[in-house]
Formats: sequence, C-alpha cells, structure tokens
Amino acid sequence: MASTATVTIPQAMEAIANDPSQFISRLVAPVVRPETIGTDVSGTQFKGTFFRTDWQGMSVAGRSLTKAPGSDIKQLNVGLSDQTITIPLREGQTTISVALRDRMDAKGIQSYEGQIAAPALTSAIMLEHEQRLATLVSTGSNWGGSTSGSANGYWDDPSYDAVQAIAKACAQPLKFGKKANKIVLGWAAFFALKQNPYFKALAGDIQTGFTPAKASELISELISMNLGPSADKVEVLILSAAQNTSELGQTASQSFINANFAWFGHVPPQDDASLYVRSALYTFEAQPFALREDIIPTRNEYAYTAYQAAQVTIVEPALGFCFETPVQSPTNYGG
Repeated sequence: MASTATVTIPQAMEAIANDPSQFISRLVAPVVRPETIGTDVSGTQFKGTFFRTDWQGMSVAGRSLTKAPGSDIKQLNVGLSDQTITIPLREGQTTISVALRDRMDAKGIQSYEGQIAAPALTSAIMLEHEQRLATLVSTGSNWGGSTSGSANGYWDDPSYDAVQAIAKACAQPLKFGKKANKIVLGWAAFFALKQNPYFKALAGDIQTGFTPAKASELISELISMNLGPSADKVEVLILSAAQNTSELGQTASQSFINANFAWFGHVPPQDDASLYVRSALYTFEAQPFALREDIIPTRNEYAYTAYQAAQVTIVEPALGFCFETPVQSPTNYGG
C-alpha cells in the first residue's frame, strides 16, 4: 500500500510592527493640503503656505454694536495672513535579495512587498507621525491651558476628582467659541481614568470598566451644551503605539511612545478640515504616502522605498488643553 505524504505550504510571515489600524495621528489631526511652493535646494523639504485668520473686533468686553444716530458703523477687524510651513520629506527603505524572494515565491509565500515590506515601511513612517503627535499634545507649554499631576493631583488617586478636571479642560476651547470634541489619552491615563471613582460615578458607579466608546458617551453628556440627537459627541482616542528604544543588535526594549498624558481639544472632522477652518491641529501633507519598488543590479536586490511629505502641526494653541503626567504610577498600567 503506497504511503501518502502531506505537503504543508508555508504561510506568509508578516513584519513585526505596530498595527497601522491602531495609529491615531490622522484621526486626531485631519489632513489638509497647503499650497506647495516648491522644495529647498536639497529636495528634502517642501515649503507650503496656509491662511490664518484673526477676529479681533469683538475682543473688548462690553462692546456694543448698537448704532447711535449719526454715529459711524462699528468696524469688526477680520484679518487674513499667509503662514509658511516647512514639511519634511520622510523616506524608509528595506531590501531583500532576488534569490531569497524567488525562493519564497516557490514555497507559496506570495507578495513579499505587500505582506512584509509595505506593512513594515508604513509602520515606520506612521510611527513618526504618532511620535510627533505625542510630543505636541503632551507638552503643556504648547497649549492655551495645561496642568501637571504633581501640581494638582493624580488620576490614579481615588480622592482626585477627574470629572472636575475634565470640565476645566473642555472649558478651554469653549472660551474661544469652539467645543472640545477630541480627547487623546495615553495608555496609563486611559486606564487610570476608567478606574477613577468620580468618573465611574457618572455611570452609576458600575463595577465594570469603560471602553473608549463608553468614556466618549459619558464625557459627551458631561459637557454637552444642548440635548437631543444633535448633541455633540466627543471622540476618545488611545495612543498605544510602541517602539523599540534599543540600538540595532541590542536586546529589544519595547515601550509606549508616551503612556502618561491626556489632551482635550477642538479638531474639525476630516470632511470639514480646511485651511480656512480653525483647528487645534492639522496634518499638512505636501506629498501623499507612496511605495516604490526598484531592483539594484549591483547587489542583486529588490529595494522597497516608502516616502511621504507630511507634518502634524499645531495651528491654534488656544483650542487645546494638556494634562502632563496625570498618572502617578504609570507602570501599574503597563506604561
């Protein structure tokens, strides 16, 4: 009786990298296209312009628009000025030998560039976006309002009123006519908030934890300016991107980009994003993400190159509020 052999076809191995679906920078800072005015002499930076508006006519308390007989019309000064921004070109590359990829193809591992190279390169470039976002939103001096845990109490302290802190943060953009509609939390800050007794009390002090969607619902109700289906909803996003902080060849040391911060601000949805619409943050993109494949004959290698010219940038500091180090013991939450 002839024996039957089972042939196993290896499955493709994906690159070990952050899951791109978990990145939040574009959700926080919607993409707009500035008017590109060329690159610098090295070709590594794009210059762009966008308009900034200033409405100063109503800035004086008690000013009235009531027109007395024979008086001049009140003048409202709405300024419009060009702002210049520099947008760096970012590139990442990975290579694989022609012979090795041919062997992979023969074993049933298809599309190296689609399953391994592209995800790794995408992750590397988008990780820079996440890092830029984390630095901008977690630095108190960047924003119109800020506070630190060491000065005002920590969210992981059961006696700390996190609800009062949230109300204060959401009041910052409201003073400038915009509602807080976007919240970015570090990993530790999110879990500390979920377990804060004052925050849990918003939902009747339930014993179970909160998802970001549930937290969004509670905060939306807390700060809503109106009732009914038209009530504005707040979006809660968790920054959970991680990176290896060790040098190549050394033992890997994985850590979150920043697990201990919280940011509240006003950012228009992508459909409303515009160079004319006020926002705390925007992503200025001069060149969209693209992936190129080349063959390097002298090395007998395929080279995959990802490139993009984009920059997450603060537009209106007054429309954001930052909590620096709101958690006293972030390591308790894996931070």
